[in-house]
Amino acid sequence: MLKFMREQASSWLIKGVLWLVVIAFIATIFVSWGMGGYEDNEGIVAEVHDEKIYYKEYKEIRDNLNNYYRENLKGINVDELFPASQLNRVALNTLIQRKLLLHEAKAMGIEAPNQEIIDRIRQIPSFQREGRFDKDIYLNFIKLNRTTAKKFEKNQRAAILLTKIEKLVKDSVKASELEVREAYHWKHEKIKLDYLVIGPELFRGKEELTEEKITEFYQKEKERFRVPDQIKVEYLLAEPNAFEKEVKIDSQDLEEYYKDHQDLFMDQERVRASHILIKKTLADFDVKADDDSNKRDNGNNETPKNASRIKAEKILDELKNGQNFEELAKKQSEDETNAEEGGDLGYFTRGTMERKFEEVAFSLKIGKLSEIVETIYGYHIIKVTGKVEEGIKPLSDVKEEINEILVQKKSKKLAKRALTKILKTENPINEFEKYSAEGPIVKRMTEFFSLKDLEIPLIGRSSQFKIAAFRLKENQTSGMIEIDGGFYLQRLIEKKDSYILKLEEVKDQVAEALSLLEQDAMAKLEVDRLLDELKKGKSIDSLAKEVDIETSHKDFFDREQAASSFSGNNEYVHALFQIKEKEFAVIPDAGKYHLVYMVERAGFDEESYKKEKDSFLKTFLQEKQEKTMGAWLENLRKKAKVTINESIL
Repeated sequence: MLKFMREQASSWLIKGVLWLVVIAFIATIFVSWGMGGYEDNEGIVAEVHDEKIYYKEYKEIRDNLNNYYRENLKGINVDELFPASQLNRVALNTLIQRKLLLHEAKAMGIEAPNQEIIDRIRQIPSFQREGRFDKDIYLNFIKLNRTTAKKFEKNQRAAILLTKIEKLVKDSVKASELEVREAYHWKHEKIKLDYLVIGPELFRGKEELTEEKITEFYQKEKERFRVPDQIKVEYLLAEPNAFEKEVKIDSQDLEEYYKDHQDLFMDQERVRASHILIKKTLADFDVKADDDSNKRDNGNNETPKNASRIKAEKILDELKNGQNFEELAKKQSEDETNAEEGGDLGYFTRGTMERKFEEVAFSLKIGKLSEIVETIYGYHIIKVTGKVEEGIKPLSDVKEEINEILVQKKSKKLAKRALTKILKTENPINEFEKYSAEGPIVKRMTEFFSLKDLEIPLIGRSSQFKIAAFRLKENQTSGMIEIDGGFYLQRLIEKKDSYILKLEEVKDQVAEALSLLEQDAMAKLEVDRLLDELKKGKSIDSLAKEVDIETSHKDFFDREQAASSFSGNNEYVHALFQIKEKEFAVIPDAGKYHLVYMVERAGFDEESYKKEKDSFLKTFLQEKQEKTMGAWLENLRKKAKVTINESIL
């Protein structure tokens, strides 16, 4: 699945699917845990029916989204696929959606009694020990997450209400027999067609460009050559790593963080083992296949031993008689990946090794040998060389890790505090003169840039930086902006108003634009001519030969196959399936013209429909429920009083 997604990352289909994944991902946060408390005002991002959404909760959702993508879409440029501005909107819209749903639940009189909340919490697997709710685990969770039972239970009440109102809306959705049949037909209908493609590039060099035409085109299309408003700003940058030297971490800081965040330092049960492997041969499997007959021939129920097992048993005897395990592993083990290391496999946790091997390894004491362990790989002799019990890592083992975390946290606070101090002065803009290109606070200046520029040198692709900069007025500083962990203050240096470039400055661009326009016009005329010829009875193959292009013949395919065949162009696919049998049509696609002949249309197989009807109904109903829920939410949003603080976004 992920391979397909990487290959199709730029298509509308994958982007659409991934936006659905976004919603599903965020929804699970609300349903399984609820949200934390955010009463502390760190900036209000939005208000819904006078209920505030704080920056902290918005940032948490946005960061979770970003991390989710980077973990699950490795190999895809997430920043290109989903720009930060779009992720910001999705995160905020999801929080707004939550507020709207809770407000509507209250208006509809939907309730979540205390007993339902108790039952819900008791059923959360993380709060159970041996299948039963453990109050101590629950209270420890509350403590470690720096919340209260009251807040957590309030969030569970919200999660129950969200589930109930969603169920109420979705349960109202029904599907008639006719509706299901039509949907099945739409999904499984297939078409067979021939087509040829006429592109403007076929007419390159055939256009006639004169000075008069170029001038006339420039006069009509001047706006194409407009340079947008541009500004140049000076900015102060405080990066946390520049303040690390000022940070002092003492033992008390380490101990307090360790006590408050012990859930971060949990150690899984692990074992370190070495093994000697004797692989099975083809003959070994033959012996296995003849086990029953061999037992009968031997007159007993013992399984006959094969050469590989006999070899493993001889090695085990040598080890029991005092031979060195590492030396024998180097000489005898057939596991090429670790024989040279004396068979050392390093530490591993449960669930990472073959089941039989793992069971024996975890049951052995340190320094002890196993008997022969048979797996699909062969015959193993295992020696356990180390064990780590499940539990919290000792402070001594995680001091460096905690120190690094605290240094990052405190240096970030220092960086933020340094710019806050500037903003609190009587005239912050005068403070810019005190800084240079050196020091913990760095002063730099941009080149001229516009809102349309994708990237600003040294800043990168930050819509936040650009939007804040274009709101600046003379003798004014921006608010503090955080980008990739660094903090910025801006001041306006110079502004250039939008203007249209003169013809002599853009003559080559004008000529190129006019050239493309004429090529397109010739392509359109040609495809119309060919369409007329087809209607007169000429074959599509003979016409293709006339213009020296190839005809594409597509055997029967459905809409889903069409989407992957035609670059995921939904409008194109829709237009294809509107053509009647034995008719022609011209469909524009990606700047070219497709001349299409519908060879045959096929309906769907009645027997297949009868067999698949129940499973199809289930899927169809789920899709209809989701669409209904989406439309209902959209209507809620239209009627609601929603205010968004665009400056924070």
